[in-house]
Amino acid sequence: MRNGLVLLIVVTTTAALVEAADPEVRTSGKSAGRLNVTVEGRLVKSNLPADPLIDFAVEARRQGLEGVLDPDSIRVVNRVTGQEVPHSLGPGFRHGDSGRVRWLITGPRQVRYTVSFRTSRTRRVVSTRKQVPLIGVGDLLRYNATGPRRIGGLVGLSRMVDLTGDGRLDLVSAGMYTFESGWPGTRIPHDWGGLWCRPALGRDAKKTGSLLFGDRIPLRYKTSRESKEFHQFNAGYIHGDAADLNGDGRPDLLFTTAVKSSRFSRISGVHLAVHLFLDSGDRDAGGMPIYLSAGRVPHPPEYWGPVRAVDLDGDGVVDLVLGSMYRDEAGPRSDVSACYIRNRNPKGWPFEPAEPVTIAVGRRPCFFDVDGDGRLDSVCLVADSRTKRLNRSSRLGWRRNQGEFPPRFASSRVLEEVDLKHCYTTAAVTGGPRPGVVVSYRSWQRAAFLEAVSPTREDRTSPRRRRFLTRKLVAPSPEIALGDQATPFPCDWDADGDWDLLVGGGYGDVRIVINSGTTGQPRFESARPVLADRRPIEIHMSNVFPGLEEYGHNMGYPHPSFVDWDGDGLRDLMVPNITNRVFWYRNVGTPGEPRFGPRRQVICDGFAETARTLKATASLLGADTKKWTKRVPDPHSPFGWRSRGGFGDFNGDGLCDMVTTDGQGPPDNNRYAAHSAIFVQYRDGRGRRRLKKQQVVTLPDGKPLTNVVGQPAQLVPVDWDRDGLLDLIINHGATLDTAPALVRNIGTRTVPRFDVPRRLKCFGEELSGIAKHGPYYGVGDLDGDGRPDLLACPEMGTYHFFRRTALDMLRRPRFVIGPGGG
Repeated sequence: MRNGLVLLIVVTTTAALVEAADPEVRTSGKSAGRLNVTVEGRLVKSNLPADPLIDFAVEARRQGLEGVLDPDSIRVVNRVTGQEVPHSLGPGFRHGDSGRVRWLITGPRQVRYTVSFRTSRTRRVVSTRKQVPLIGVGDLLRYNATGPRRIGGLVGLSRMVDLTGDGRLDLVSAGMYTFESGWPGTRIPHDWGGLWCRPALGRDAKKTGSLLFGDRIPLRYKTSRESKEFHQFNAGYIHGDAADLNGDGRPDLLFTTAVKSSRFSRISGVHLAVHLFLDSGDRDAGGMPIYLSAGRVPHPPEYWGPVRAVDLDGDGVVDLVLGSMYRDEAGPRSDVSACYIRNRNPKGWPFEPAEPVTIAVGRRPCFFDVDGDGRLDSVCLVADSRTKRLNRSSRLGWRRNQGEFPPRFASSRVLEEVDLKHCYTTAAVTGGPRPGVVVSYRSWQRAAFLEAVSPTREDRTSPRRRRFLTRKLVAPSPEIALGDQATPFPCDWDADGDWDLLVGGGYGDVRIVINSGTTGQPRFESARPVLADRRPIEIHMSNVFPGLEEYGHNMGYPHPSFVDWDGDGLRDLMVPNITNRVFWYRNVGTPGEPRFGPRRQVICDGFAETARTLKATASLLGADTKKWTKRVPDPHSPFGWRSRGGFGDFNGDGLCDMVTTDGQGPPDNNRYAAHSAIFVQYRDGRGRRRLKKQQVVTLPDGKPLTNVVGQPAQLVPVDWDRDGLLDLIINHGATLDTAPALVRNIGTRTVPRFDVPRRLKCFGEELSGIAKHGPYYGVGDLDGDGRPDLLACPEMGTYHFFRRTALDMLRRPRFVIGPGGG
């Protein structure tokens, strides 16, 4: 490590009024305090993250302050310049008064700061800010735009209910795998999934237009009221709901999990039951309700979600309905049945389950009275004839409750006025002034509230029903969340001098997120599709290989790069993907306005592609028998399955080459290619560009570099150490123990050789345990200091930012408390 960044930060305390508290929360005594922060030691780098861990409850007691922390009152001031410094608050402040206050030290002499804060009578839920600075210690990339942006990552919608106690309907959802990593304190699988609340913002419930929500706050429970230990609702695949189970007027919680990835749960047999949790009536130090474990209801293992707590038979007590999630998208004849568990207790609580009954309710249902007859109908997903992709092409429909017992529902009807594509999950909104349905769509990259409007007298449609008006769900500056395992490639797309974000989403789309700000202070616009031949790019198994329309895993996982492949001075679009073929799109535009021609295939010597070879690969995957398989050994391609290849000049001849997995080498235990190879472009005797396999990537001992075991490989070329040679950033290790690693090029510009992988660290903490699938890395200079930084994308398509100065430091700066002046 070439650093000398052993730092000491001194924190001192005095009491001083910073700003007045709001009248409704003003305390009678002292309510303002201050911490003077001084960095001791020699700083040799700029753009250094500072994130002291401060327990404001302790500091308030030391200073004799009354009340509890108001987290919105925290301010950071640079005592050298007298200017306020943008800061963010770490996750600890969501549930308490202790956490990391984060800001950026912009220069070696900026070493003295003041952190001021205020107390109030009652604890406020942490507010959502319009601007959240990028610090670089694993914090999430946000839009930081001039206005609100769409909320993404809502893979499991639960309900809109008031959890914060302010009378407004908050958005409750369930997650799966990783949205925001708990690194380094909590690592996978212990931070997977969860139930989350986005507090409602804004006071006018009758206002038309978008609905505004705050940042995600994880919901927590205790096993008993006396326990001091909190738990989150963690599981790999999880769904939940919120409903008043015991009739006390407060929303309670319940959740279920799939059997897959459930073995890591702290709850024994978690996938075999619906787990119930009652609102205790108490709130934690962050102002959020505390839930108590209140038992479980067994369910048939083949039915797990979505789980709905709903009075389906109209007897006044809550029943349970569990869908056939993921079996409901397996093909043209997929299972869309559900399990109905009636509550036999006329008092409602405790829940007394009747024998489970199978009912037909449609795919991913929620229950809402669409036709106004007093019975809850099924609002569900139906096939979308506008698109032809089975596991993705869904729109919203409904099935009328026919009023029998067990409940029977009529055949599906399309809700024609809801023009949303690729719908994923639903949730009913039955409380509050505006009932309706929440739906996530575009493969859970976006969500909307469908407000139910009663039919007019002039409405002659049959059956008469409520109509739905679509309203966006937005947040002031939400996390950029772009869908399943959305591979990032930072680049200057529009040649305006700052970095933009090129992204390939798991469902096959390629998008660009334009930065309308600067490199140091990015401001991102909404993602838009990248067009090729005037149509959005989409790659998935069934549009590459024939006969795979019913393929069980018809995903895309494009891994785009923006490089000059053909040497004409314009950067082209290179797209390795889920298949073992690599595609590219020639740039026919300009440096500032790229446009792309039709899809082309990268062909390697000895592997000519024809209709016959494509059909042969499809047959290996099960196209003839419909017995689907994955990642089969395939003699028709030199490249491995679902690999993220990288691009650059590895042999110094001025032509762009490719490094990717070796499809003709040995597989690992999950049938991914175990080794990688460099494929170089050259010109044949007629001057035509060709591609050939030059060498397997080997280590100093001559053995092949082993790709990540059990997961798709990544090879990202970058001159990490600025010695003029292309190094590699790879995903290193095996499933559940992966981390980004540097593989240094220790050869020459014409003959690359590679050193053993070295895992990257942040403040000396290894970057392992961030995601099971991936993470997918974005590498580039994201702060303008000339050195590459790192983005890490987990399953939910968010982006954790790690600044190079923090990656190079051997340890986190230390923080010491001492007396301070006025």
